[in-house]
Amino acid sequence: MKQIALMRHAKSSWRSRELADIERPLNKRGLRDAPAMGQRLADLGYSPDRIVSSPATRAAVTARAVAEKIGYSTADIQSSEVLYLAEPGEIFEVIQGLDDSDQRVMLFGHNPGFTIVANQIGDLNVDNMPTGAIAVFDLNIDSWSECAQRCGKLKFFDFPKNPQKL
Repeated sequence: MKQIALMRHAKSSWRSRELADIERPLNKRGLRDAPAMGQRLADLGYSPDRIVSSPATRAAVTARAVAEKIGYSTADIQSSEVLYLAEPGEIFEVIQGLDDSDQRVMLFGHNPGFTIVANQIGDLNVDNMPTGAIAVFDLNIDSWSECAQRCGKLKFFDFPKNPQKL
C-alpha cells in the first residue's frame, strides 16, 4: 500500500504586481499557516519518505515550512516543474512516476489541479481545497504506476481555518 499527501500552498501575496506568478511569496497569513499545518501533521506523527514541490515560491516556501515541522530535511525536497499550475493528468503522471521504494509521498502544488485530483483519487468530495489544505490518501496499490482514479481512501483532510482541527 502507498500513501499520497496533496497540499495546496499556503496563502500567497498579490502585493507586488510586478512579480511573475511563479515568484509570488506567501503573505503574512501564509507564513503563519504553513508551519501551523506542518505542526498538525507532526502531531499526527506524519512522516513522508519524499516531498516533491512545485517550483513556485509560494509552494516551495510552504513545503520547507512543513518539512521543518515534520522533521524532513529541507535539502531533500525535490522540485518538479510539472507541478507548477499542473492539470490533473499531469499530477497523476508525477504520482505514477514516483520511485516505488517510497511508500509515503507528499506533493505541494496549486489549484484547481490539486482539488480535482483529491476528488478523483479517493472518496473526498470538496468544491475547493483552500490554501494550506492537506488531503492524505491511503492508496490500494503496490506500485505508483498503478495510481488512478478511485484507487485511494481518504485518511485525513485538514486546512488552516478548519473549525475541527485534527
